[in-house]
This record gives sequence, C-alpha cells and structure tokens, in this order.
Amino acid sequence: MLATPEEIEKQIPELIKLRAQYGITERPFVVWKPFPASCTRQNRHAYLQACRHVDVFSPNHLEISALFEDTSPKGFQPDQLEAYALEFCKGTGVSGNGIVVVRCGEYGSLTTRNAATAKQVWVPSYYEAGAAEVVDATGGGNTYLGGFLQGW
Repeated sequence: MLATPEEIEKQIPELIKLRAQYGITERPFVVWKPFPASCTRQNRHAYLQACRHVDVFSPNHLEISALFEDTSPKGFQPDQLEAYALEFCKGTGVSGNGIVVVRCGEYGSLTTRNAATAKQVWVPSYYEAGAAEVVDATGGGNTYLGGFLQGW
C-alpha cells in the first residue's frame, strides 16, 4: 500500500472486517510504502502507531530521515538509518514481529527485523557487471522490495 498513516489506520481494519464477512479469517500480509509528502517529524508518532497494522514498513532513506529530522540529511548516514529503522521495528507488525526495509537507492537497502535482537542486514545495490557505478536508481528500490517479498 502507498498510503498515509491515517489511511493505514482506517483501511487495514476495514479490510480485515470485509475479509471476515466472506469467511476469510487469515490476516492479510500488508506491505506499506509511505506517502512521501506525509513523511515529516510531526507525523512520526502517527507513523509509529500505524506500523502495528502492517507486516513490512518500507520507506526510502530520505523518507525515514524526514520522520526524524527537519532538514535533509547531510550525506548518506548508515548508522543513523540503522537507529531510525530500529525505532520503527519495535512496533511494526501485529505482534511486533514485522520488518522494516529501508530502500537506499545506489547505497542498497537495510532490512531490520525483531527489535529485541536488533537483527539488521545491509544488502548492496546491484548493477550490471563491469559498470563502474549505479547510473540511475529510479525504481530500483521498488523493484528490490518486490523481489524481496517474492523471495520471502
């Protein structure tokens, strides 16, 4: 879902209720890509609350940074991103067992699972063999997330 926290808070319980009306008792697997314009420090609490409804929360590195900072980050800061992801991982998922996948463009991705054990994995970006660098990461994070979910 591409949504704001308010949409998640409203739509996920509604989806579960509709499924129950049709005899579907299994909880849906929900992946949330946040609506970029709503990623502000003032909305962080709403995001943290809404994460309890989803299985995977996947902002990009600029979106998660915007939930903690008023200005754009000065350069790429992996340590800071790890701390931000851990903060969100604590409440992601119905039982706190969700995953946070931070898509970081040419820097790859950070996956955080189970805040209690602080399991974090960085996956480097992929680019064609022989290429000197990532030329354009546009769409790469979304593609990665799709592949990650299919593999999971």
